[in-house]
Amino acid sequence: MNPEPLDHVLKKRETFKHMWALLAPDDKYSDLYNQCMREWNKRSYRQQQQLYWFIREKRKRGEVVHDNPLYALTYIKPHPYNWNGKEGIQTMMKTQKMVSAFYDGHFGIYTLCESTIFEMTHITPLN
Repeated sequence: MNPEPLDHVLKKRETFKHMWALLAPDDKYSDLYNQCMREWNKRSYRQQQQLYWFIREKRKRGEVVHDNPLYALTYIKPHPYNWNGKEGIQTMMKTQKMVSAFYDGHFGIYTLCESTIFEMTHITPLN
């Protein structure tokens, strides 16, 4: 097992406040802050990036994210959003750098940023 570089360890500790703000839990969940921070810090820096990206994009698309932040941090399994055949792909092609890439046994169309965060292979620029 490769240990994480020190700068990743330090970044992990700084990023939880951004994740908490993104989750924006109701006041009734405020007592879960420290427990959520411990759960967050169990993840590698790359896993944190993936989860943050995944939840942020779900919110942008108007999709539901669980109200309980501890549930969200524990049970959400992040994955990239394959734009192939989805509504809005034309807008994405005009506004984002898009690539064809291989992830989890399949090719798809993703943002360049997602292809990096999710460590995809066979990346080919589309625009």
